[in-house]
Amino acid sequence: MIHTAKQRRVSVSRVIEKTITIPHALSRRDLLKFAGAAGLTSVAAAALWSSGAMAQDGASGTAVGGLGNAILGLDPHLANQVGGMCVISYVFEGLYRIEPATGDAKAELVDGDIEQVSDLVYRAKIRAGATFHNGSPLTAQDVAFTYARVMSTELGSFAAQFLNFLKSVTATDAQTVELTLNHLPAGLGVLKQRLAMIKIMSEADTTARSANEIALAPMGSGPYVLAENLSGERVLLTRHEGYNGALPNDYDSIDLRLILEPSARVAALRTGQVSAIEEVPYPDLQSLDDAGFETASLQTFTMSLLEFNCGKAPFNDPRVRQAVLFAIDRDLITQAVFLGNGAPALAYFPEDHPYYTRPETVFVRDVEKAKALLAEAGVSNLSFELMVSDQAWILPQGELIQASLAEAGITVTLKPGETESLYAFVSDASFEAYLAFTDPSIFSPDPDLLLRWVFAGTLARALWHWNTAETDKMEAMLEAALQLSDEAELKAAYAEILEYAAQQCPAFPLHHRKQPTAWVTDTPGFVALPRTGLSYIQGA
Repeated sequence: MIHTAKQRRVSVSRVIEKTITIPHALSRRDLLKFAGAAGLTSVAAAALWSSGAMAQDGASGTAVGGLGNAILGLDPHLANQVGGMCVISYVFEGLYRIEPATGDAKAELVDGDIEQVSDLVYRAKIRAGATFHNGSPLTAQDVAFTYARVMSTELGSFAAQFLNFLKSVTATDAQTVELTLNHLPAGLGVLKQRLAMIKIMSEADTTARSANEIALAPMGSGPYVLAENLSGERVLLTRHEGYNGALPNDYDSIDLRLILEPSARVAALRTGQVSAIEEVPYPDLQSLDDAGFETASLQTFTMSLLEFNCGKAPFNDPRVRQAVLFAIDRDLITQAVFLGNGAPALAYFPEDHPYYTRPETVFVRDVEKAKALLAEAGVSNLSFELMVSDQAWILPQGELIQASLAEAGITVTLKPGETESLYAFVSDASFEAYLAFTDPSIFSPDPDLLLRWVFAGTLARALWHWNTAETDKMEAMLEAALQLSDEAELKAAYAEILEYAAQQCPAFPLHHRKQPTAWVTDTPGFVALPRTGLSYIQGA
């Protein structure tokens, strides 16, 4: 729901201090300097937004937005956190792009549409005149190089696991690539959605620079150029003058400020220092609306995710994992934390998802069932440490979970901390359980990817440490579904998978949430997204 607000125009001077311009080449000392920069600028030192409307002939001014998620790296084939993906969406293009409002894949670097050559071979013409930010032409060879890079085991890209249907991508001439498939992934629509995940990089630029240089200052062909990256503080994007794609790039520049403290983000919007903010605290939505700002709370795939260490007792037993999930009072969390902007997860997919089917195993609170499952598993006096992300809508859930589990005889010690730093304990298997959040739909909305993100491959095996025969079975079920194209068969297959996911629950959502955004009325080009991030290019 988007709340219509009274028109309010913020007009203030623009102030920029302490910026670093990224050179074409970075020394090791420069890299360490960039990587070591930490902390936020104060609200008073943030860039101020010049609110005059864009000139009718196109370019005008700088848009300044306040981000609520950290940016850890910007290599589009390695970045898998929401803050980085927001920046990447401005800087890079794929063969296709995902339309946020619908989830549909639209041609981006593909000229027209892909053409089927034979059962498992497709051909794509590259958009004429597409150039990288350094002015060099984007060619079919760059596309082929990009896919080879992602699919190589050497890079270790998280995206590789989602391209197992793809055999090869080859350049047949300067503007044409051929894609040879192992099989068509659940129809042509899913194929295009997967192709949208992969952002095209320059072969010459990528091979000439180090991994650290690319992570700090990547070069793409998108509507905006990454001009400045002050680690922990801001990213400045400037217009790519050679861009000839479909998205608008009317602003001279877009200044994305990292304001991780929720109250500081709200204050920055109220005082005219930014024109839009993401991750608005739910209690502030109404007051911002009353103050004359536009606000939106849009349904997303974003979820609070309870992750278990399945590699050691007691959570190597799915009955113990289920017991914890049955004991949590989700309705209490809904009322106390989400204020109408979230709903308990009845399944891994939210109820409005086209492949949602209510499973038989639904974690509605049942303390007696939780106790019975623990007894069946031979576990008494269960006690564990729960790490809790410090994200504003996650952190307060910790004490509520602790209290509700105590009623089931389960003792929980809370360990709050910064989201990404806590994942160090997850990856080295030194944790027991972790309450965090995720939204794989920022990569693709197709159901196979959404399920694999949590229940197969990298995260399931390397983070939840779920390496069992049941993991193998889940991956086989997903692979079988991926090769179906009949909608009724797909619906039935995903219903079976959703039930198995609930039974095994190596990680499982507690709630699906709405994404809260606020912005100054009539901000040119701004569109609230049904996902994390800020877009000044009409929702791209």
